[in-house]
Amino acid sequence: MVDVYSKFHEFNSHYQLFIENVNDLICIVDFNRDYKIEVINEKLFQKLLGYSNNDLIGESLLKIIHSEDKKKSVKVLKNGSKFEKIQEIRIKSKKGNYIWVEFKIKKFKDDKNQGKILLILKDVSKYRDLELKMIENEKKFNNLTRSIPEIRFWRLFNPKKYEEALQSSYSILHVIMENIPQYIFWKDLNLRYLGSNKNYARFLEISSPEILFEQTDNDVMWNKKKAEQLREKEINIINSDKAEFHVIEPWVCKDDKKIWLDTNRIPLHDLEGKIMGILVTYDDITERTIAEQKIKKSEKKYHDLLETSSVGIIEINLKSNNISYINPKLLNILGRDRKEIIDIESLRKIIHPNDFSILLESTEEKELQFKIHQKDGKLKWLSGKRVNQYDEKGEMFSFRLWLEDVSEKKMYEKLIYDINLNFLKFSTDIQKNIMLLLNTCCKLLNGDIVLYIHRNLHEDKEEYIIITSENNVYTYNSEDFKNNLFVNELFKEKNNFTQIALNLNESIYAKTDQFIMKYNIKGSYGKLIKSQNEFNSSLCVFYRENPIMSHQDKLIIFLIGDAINIEQQRWQVKQHLREQNIMLNEINKLKTDLLSRASHELKTPLISIKGFTELLLTVHESKLDSDIISILKEIKTGSARLEKIILSLLEGAQLNQGQLNLNILKEDLTFLIKFCVNDLYGQLKLRNQSISIKIHDNLIAYIDKERIYDVVSNLITNAIKYTPPGGKITIRSKIENDFYIISIEDNGMGFTEEEKKHLFKEFGKIERYGQGWDVDAEGTGLGLYIAKKIIELHGGNIWMESEGRNKGSTFLFSLPIVIQ
Repeated sequence: MVDVYSKFHEFNSHYQLFIENVNDLICIVDFNRDYKIEVINEKLFQKLLGYSNNDLIGESLLKIIHSEDKKKSVKVLKNGSKFEKIQEIRIKSKKGNYIWVEFKIKKFKDDKNQGKILLILKDVSKYRDLELKMIENEKKFNNLTRSIPEIRFWRLFNPKKYEEALQSSYSILHVIMENIPQYIFWKDLNLRYLGSNKNYARFLEISSPEILFEQTDNDVMWNKKKAEQLREKEINIINSDKAEFHVIEPWVCKDDKKIWLDTNRIPLHDLEGKIMGILVTYDDITERTIAEQKIKKSEKKYHDLLETSSVGIIEINLKSNNISYINPKLLNILGRDRKEIIDIESLRKIIHPNDFSILLESTEEKELQFKIHQKDGKLKWLSGKRVNQYDEKGEMFSFRLWLEDVSEKKMYEKLIYDINLNFLKFSTDIQKNIMLLLNTCCKLLNGDIVLYIHRNLHEDKEEYIIITSENNVYTYNSEDFKNNLFVNELFKEKNNFTQIALNLNESIYAKTDQFIMKYNIKGSYGKLIKSQNEFNSSLCVFYRENPIMSHQDKLIIFLIGDAINIEQQRWQVKQHLREQNIMLNEINKLKTDLLSRASHELKTPLISIKGFTELLLTVHESKLDSDIISILKEIKTGSARLEKIILSLLEGAQLNQGQLNLNILKEDLTFLIKFCVNDLYGQLKLRNQSISIKIHDNLIAYIDKERIYDVVSNLITNAIKYTPPGGKITIRSKIENDFYIISIEDNGMGFTEEEKKHLFKEFGKIERYGQGWDVDAEGTGLGLYIAKKIIELHGGNIWMESEGRNKGSTFLFSLPIVIQ
């Protein structure tokens, strides 16, 4: 018995040493007892899943398998008999989270002829992460390290006889040795092979492990230099009596293929603690290493793309409240360096207080616009998209913002709005209208005073009339103007390019020009205004400090100059018109001309942007990566949106000028309405809205079907946009007093009495942005105005009914009935 006992413990010591260096989770379950767990390699189970032997021994394996994976797991456990049966399942850790494992099974019988199943579970969570990162190429790529801890079998059972334990251990060791994917061998002190598993023999291209017995690496290796290197490493382990774990070593195979092996070398001891040999395990990690190299290469490429992007990018970690990434473009936009932007609090200091909540509280991936404070105290507008990032549990842990500076765009929008606002305030008093434009110019350009100068012939003598932004008017004869005032220099250039002048306080006009003296002027910015092919007017902005003019400043002065030119033309029109109504119609026409001109000017560069974007996406898409393609698609979408706005402006201008011709034919209004609904079904589905159509059949009318299609589509689109997700839209028809009356009803946000006043007016957009409603706030304010004009051209009428905020609304229009 003593010999058996000694033999068992010596074997068990080596057996455990071998098991400790297996790289995968291993467990043995009873086939006939609901898959009760009998053996685990405890240390690795604790490391990866947090379980000890007390947690799992005697429990069913199914207890820790994800509910969605139990069915396929049981099927493999029942039917599988070979290691070719490979499945990926989720295993629950002690903390409740899941890891993905690839599992193989091997059925065998123990020495008592009891059915057992050996399971080898390989952690593939990191492989899945690698695949995800390779596909998305947007998440952060981390260096992958695979730390495979030492593992140890729990005691198998408490045998009554050591002979039984020894025999059982031999049996289990054999099953594990021949089925684990690693290469394993052991040698004596002379570095001669004592044994190996079949995998290692195959690796050396040897038919069976028995052939290796008593051989050295020099006898079996194809590369003698490699054999000598291995010999030196193994001698160092034996001499130092220290194991080394997870040393990544490159190998060149016999066919010149390069592989990487995760290597463990452990000295073997007898029961007295003396070194008796060495155990070596190799794990082929070539696939993982190549994947890591690809990830690093992809990571660098992605990082370079972010670093050189023309769009500002920032990533905010919601768990730590820190800024995990910010690219140089955004730092440039913010006017800060990296040390100033470290966490959410540092962002709070620069983002406008009214906008900070918009940035953080929204959990939707949607367009955002907010303001920031620059170091000089001025506000800057940023616009972009928020992309949320979620962990395995579906919890948002960070979000990324893709931002661009839209201050120039906002300034342009404000300019257009202010000019249009001025037009709405314009009267037949040309001088007053010009003063309004000068005030707008002074405000937008931050000037101290703005002058409008007009050269005129009075009684065959040249005179100059000056109107100021302070609503003053001065008249100078030609001699005084040319000798005393700086603005006479503008007329010497004979072109309408912008002109800038600096240090006027040191010029010859410093003591003669009343405006320079009165306002302590240093610099100016101006241009001539061309009218009737002559330069008889100019515009000049004065500053107390030398100005630095930007592109948008030039754009402003050009547009103001054009607007003043229109006013001059209006003045000329006024001289030839006698009746007030004719004059007012001409004023309105000129206003429309301005919008039409601006729209045409925008349309020309837009065609280039769209064309080259389409060219890149159609012809060169295969040469571009996914991020650049995504950016180009954003440009394409933005261009389409801008084109829609421009077309609305042009259509509004046509209607105002009476240039819209209708193609009236006998049509089925019922079919047309249903056709519109079908075209907009995608938008309804995106917002989870329902629509009900309750209209008569065969509503025959004389209409321009394209124009009525635009009207119906506009009304339904408005109902979709201004009704929250999950809302309901109903289309009805009725026949009344020789008219068809069509109504589009929604249960959306409705209209207040004040808002109703702005409906159907040109640029009568009601602002919905930033008021907490989940609605689409985009639009020009022209849609209903155009719809009204079209319906009126058909001899009908259009109106709206609403009982107030959050009580829905109904838009109705009428068309004459065709007598059949």
